[in-house]
Amino acid sequence: MDIPIELLIDYMGYLNPEVRLNKRGGWIKGIKLMPETGRLDARYLYFAQSGAAVGLDRGVPMVVVCGRDERADDNLTNCIFLHTDMSVVEIFNEMLGMQNLIRSWEQDLELSISRREGVQRLLDISGRVFGNPTAVITTSFKTIAATWDFETEDPTFRELLELGYLTQDSFTRLRARGCFDQNMLTGEVRTLEPDEGSTAPIVMAAVTHDGAVGFLVIMLCTNTFLSPGLQQIFGVFIEKLQYYLKPAVATGDYIKNQFDYFIIQNIVIIESANYVGKQFIAVHTNPSLIGRK
Repeated sequence: MDIPIELLIDYMGYLNPEVRLNKRGGWIKGIKLMPETGRLDARYLYFAQSGAAVGLDRGVPMVVVCGRDERADDNLTNCIFLHTDMSVVEIFNEMLGMQNLIRSWEQDLELSISRREGVQRLLDISGRVFGNPTAVITTSFKTIAATWDFETEDPTFRELLELGYLTQDSFTRLRARGCFDQNMLTGEVRTLEPDEGSTAPIVMAAVTHDGAVGFLVIMLCTNTFLSPGLQQIFGVFIEKLQYYLKPAVATGDYIKNQFDYFIIQNIVIIESANYVGKQFIAVHTNPSLIGRK
């Protein structure tokens, strides 16, 4: 799996990186220590000490480790400068650990999908990478899978994790924040800043087919801060989830009708699946899809 450069920048955040990349938001095949001789491959991010980085190919992205008080070389471009007393090898080894974590995570997701272990298993695997509470909900705002072990004081996510559904008050609050606006339901990763009733930003994406929305995947950034790198990794997760969720939306196998009904404490709650017009369809949950018995 390729690694988003922005995620590496996130992990280097404690070193206050000075970023002068030609392009932000790119992906790399991996990281390498700069060799003493030989050509460099622009598909990789190289780590080098400042003195060794002079005269390098400007098309190759570099992490240049400088002394704490050393000025970055103005002649170097497409670089991330780190001003620190740590050695380039120490920093490289830390970033290598992050790279191995992401690749192991992606392999575990693929293995789980090959075994058809369900949506919940993908959430279980991803908790260590996201570090944030995450939930998959239907268009009737019922939780079908989540990172159940994450505790949060956010009232909306507490409902999703503890009750397993959204109350009317929380639905109204999210609607007021624009969570269900059509531009949020395109299938792309979107973000929402916190308001007075929430504790942290939200990252979310809709699972769609031909303009119809079947599921929403929502992550609350309470522990790991919202960043471009986190959004890119969340996008990878959405791609994996679609193996299970998109066929349900595309084929209509689990569509009940224009409404989704579910019973909680003997109260029948009816939520209109037409809230945002033709954007929404109601999806009736299949236990084998979720991975629960």
